[in-house]
Amino acid sequence: MEKKKQIRLAIVSDAMLPWNIGGKEARYQQIIPRLRDSGLDVTVYTMHWWKAETSSKEITLDGVRYIAICPLLSLYRGDRRSVFQAFVFAVTCLRLMGARMDAIEADQVPLFPLFTLFVISRLRRIPLMVTWHEYWGKAYWVNYLGVMGSVAATLEWLSARTPNVIFAVSPETQQRLRRIGIGESRVVLSENAVDIDGVLAVEPHDAEIDILSVGRLIDHKRVDLTIEALACTPGLCSATLTIVGEGPEKANLERLSRKLGVDGRTNFVGELRTHNEVWSFMKKAKVLSAPSEREGFGLAVAESLVAGTPVVTVSAEHNEARKLIRDRENGSITAPGDPFALGQELDFWLREHPNSNISSEFLAGNEFFGWQKVVDTYIEKLEESGRK
Repeated sequence: MEKKKQIRLAIVSDAMLPWNIGGKEARYQQIIPRLRDSGLDVTVYTMHWWKAETSSKEITLDGVRYIAICPLLSLYRGDRRSVFQAFVFAVTCLRLMGARMDAIEADQVPLFPLFTLFVISRLRRIPLMVTWHEYWGKAYWVNYLGVMGSVAATLEWLSARTPNVIFAVSPETQQRLRRIGIGESRVVLSENAVDIDGVLAVEPHDAEIDILSVGRLIDHKRVDLTIEALACTPGLCSATLTIVGEGPEKANLERLSRKLGVDGRTNFVGELRTHNEVWSFMKKAKVLSAPSEREGFGLAVAESLVAGTPVVTVSAEHNEARKLIRDRENGSITAPGDPFALGQELDFWLREHPNSNISSEFLAGNEFFGWQKVVDTYIEKLEESGRK
């Protein structure tokens, strides 16, 4: 019997754990070892994140090769993604032209590299698969960038047409892509998942944590609202806030906490390097504050609910995390941009916390929350492309 050929998968992303923490990085950290264990030959192409450790452009972690195709550049300029970094990374993706690979998997952030990868995939006659976290559309881009928003929206529209297969991480993202004319067969629902066993096995942190905030400190996460809620809500006058994460907004948030006189009750713990550390904080917290205006899925919200900690989020149109919440059952949904409304709901969960079955009830209603299903979808699409 002829031995089945091992599929060589090139994963292309400008940011990866353990060097940078975020939603797309967390997804890749979960699926890469599972893809490897499923028999795929996986190579990751990224920036030179490990430069401080070794000048070598290649490093192996847990049996997976990581190859630097781009110098290490800052992901952000101010509080927004760097256009320069995205452009440079897109250009350096040309180095994949001669790489040994049978398929390419990339994520949609940033958009520029997708055009380079599209050209390579067509010239090499191999499939390009892209994980799509959120589709903004013209109205959001114009609100975000002003007059340049129309250009960005056009690039987004065009980039969505580059992949052979798109893995949408939420039903809403899937529907938005279909509404712009991406064929149903090309947009596959592949929702983010939670390492359920890992979350449940972690012990709660030994620190006292009232309100917890977890995530990259960038503008649309609206961590400022939680700090303002701490200052303006009478019921939170003695509550503490623990902020996990790093990002370009950190200095502004520290200044805000001092200005509002709550710096003594606000603890910036920085970036935690392992998921276990983050989950231990979630398990000890009384409530997670997540007033983000934009989430493609809301992985931190899902993890908090698995940990049994209620979540207060907002009803912003582009906040998909709100769909994980049953109001006043496992958390609360309040108006976006309103620190007092946010504070009232945080106060409710600090005082009441009436539901001790948040974890079990959430898991019972979300049986799909397993990473192996995500991996099985990838492999299914890879095998389909190999038969064509």
